[in-house]
Amino acid sequence: MAGITDEVGQGNSLWEALSDDSIYPGHRPGYELCKLIAVAHPLGHKITAAPIEQALREKPAHTISTEPHDDVVREFERVWQELGCDEAIMSCAIQSRIYGAATITIGGVDTKGDELPTDRMLTAEELAHETIYLNVYDPLPTAGSLTIDQNPNSPDYLKAPRRIKAGSKIYTSGRFCLLMNQSPVYLSWTSSAFGFSGRSSFAQIIYDLGTYLRALRAIRMVADKAGIIVAKFEQTGSTTDQLQASAIDAARKVLKNARNGDIFSIGINDSLESLNLQNIDTALQNAMEETIKSIAAGAAMPAPMLNSEAFAYGFSGGEQDAMRVASYLMERRDWLMPLYRFLQPNIMRRAWNRDFIASMRVKDPVRYGPMGDEAIFQEWRNNFHMEWPSLIEEPESEKQKTAQQLFSASLDTWRELSPALSSQDKNRLLNWVVACVNDSGFFPTRLELS
Repeated sequence: MAGITDEVGQGNSLWEALSDDSIYPGHRPGYELCKLIAVAHPLGHKITAAPIEQALREKPAHTISTEPHDDVVREFERVWQELGCDEAIMSCAIQSRIYGAATITIGGVDTKGDELPTDRMLTAEELAHETIYLNVYDPLPTAGSLTIDQNPNSPDYLKAPRRIKAGSKIYTSGRFCLLMNQSPVYLSWTSSAFGFSGRSSFAQIIYDLGTYLRALRAIRMVADKAGIIVAKFEQTGSTTDQLQASAIDAARKVLKNARNGDIFSIGINDSLESLNLQNIDTALQNAMEETIKSIAAGAAMPAPMLNSEAFAYGFSGGEQDAMRVASYLMERRDWLMPLYRFLQPNIMRRAWNRDFIASMRVKDPVRYGPMGDEAIFQEWRNNFHMEWPSLIEEPESEKQKTAQQLFSASLDTWRELSPALSSQDKNRLLNWVVACVNDSGFFPTRLELS
């Protein structure tokens, strides 16, 4: 049949690539090999995409410390989702881990359908009113322009380039963000990224990834042999005549077709045994475990993430594994922060445009009436905060206990301070208490006072 390969994997590009005798520890993978491992190797997704997916499983919370209205944050989050920023960040991070570098760019199209120039920054008006889109590039479309400055006396030494080229377009600083996996090393060329830049997550584990495939093939061979029955039939003489051979052959066929509930008779000195694979099973298990540990160490990630071992967040039985994985995922979040710092100002300009600011003036003329558009925008931007949710999930009982403590503490503060305060300060304290009560989550509905 077409498309079916033989047992040794001839015609399978992944098997052929990683089983090549020329591959030894320290082999540097190229672009095609990294792509092949990412899409075809059983651990390719776990190494590159799974850590990013888990780190971004819960979205960060956005707040503006000086803003009493939720409309401002909601408008930012609406535009953020509309442009697909979360998806772009995840795609860029995954491709950076695959190849060693990846890039997000901001493009635009005006009302006439013409592309906005990419060799300059977008204006506030263009960000607010033109069609804006995000593109994510792996190193191939930007090949040749991701080479990091190797001059030790240059101010850009081992830093991201100020301009890149994608196809026929040149993107200037502020229109793109380069994310490198691992820091660049002086005069160390990365074939998978087509430049002096970061390195693929597979760079240090190519040999071990090949060993893992060999272990899987050995496990399959054992699985294929595990159901073999060894039938030992006693011969009546020193030679087996045709009649006895026919009888033994018939017994084998009956044995092969036997199922649970059937009765099969054998002679007193005959025996039926399964193939003894006990020693092989132990060797294979140890080989697989050690290979996974080696891959995890080379990829600088916790082994439980590759093993898919179950560990309970917040419970003593799996607390150590949970903390190790949580620490690793927090490092991944920190690694992604340049992408957030690149996108957030552009999303702010698009979300908090003149029309939106005018609507907020109508809603709260006392607060926003005396302020100019740019002053309002800068106040929102300067007091904008992003906070990641905890990766360790507290048991519900602990959450309730914490909420009750916060609620009690806020009420105690009110009782102690309110008698000595003026009416104006008492109102401020009351607003603070209401905010604490709502933030505690102790009640199913929010407390609202006029």
